[in-house]
Amino acid sequence: LLSLLSALLTKDKRSVIYNHAEQLNHLAYLNSHLALVPQEYAFYMHLSVLQNLKFFAGFCRQSKQEQQYNVQKVMDSCQLDDYKNATAASLSGGYKRRLNLAIALLKNPKYLFLDEPTVGVDPKSRATIISLIKQLKQQGVTILYTSHLLSEVEDICEQTFVLNKGHLQNIQI
Repeated sequence: LLSLLSALLTKDKRSVIYNHAEQLNHLAYLNSHLALVPQEYAFYMHLSVLQNLKFFAGFCRQSKQEQQYNVQKVMDSCQLDDYKNATAASLSGGYKRRLNLAIALLKNPKYLFLDEPTVGVDPKSRATIISLIKQLKQQGVTILYTSHLLSEVEDICEQTFVLNKGHLQNIQI
């Protein structure tokens, strides 16, 4: 579902429509406004945290000054500053999840899709990630959050759906 919504997969019979997407080419709109945090780590293990952030900031359509500002902002938000020179491979699972999230936040997305962002993390990292997601939600970012942990879903989400055999079902938790 996340791959379909983020245009990584093409649609078959259904369509996905985003408000204001008609102003731009659909893919350009998604590239500008949507960020996906995959369940797998989506960064380079041999690079440091800072090198990864600078590398991925280079893909954002921002000036060098904006990139530098956003790299520092996401390091602060995800509490990565103390690990900026550590290689990604040396990070704990929780800090790897934070780095995954930080990379997505570099472009200040309007839509943030998260696939199991707290799987396998320690309680401190879980709390940091959940707190940050709540802050983003309060700032008006639309969050699509997938998780098997219904307590997290209940804590974060206003609407809850279950994907059952390809169909979304609205549920009350």
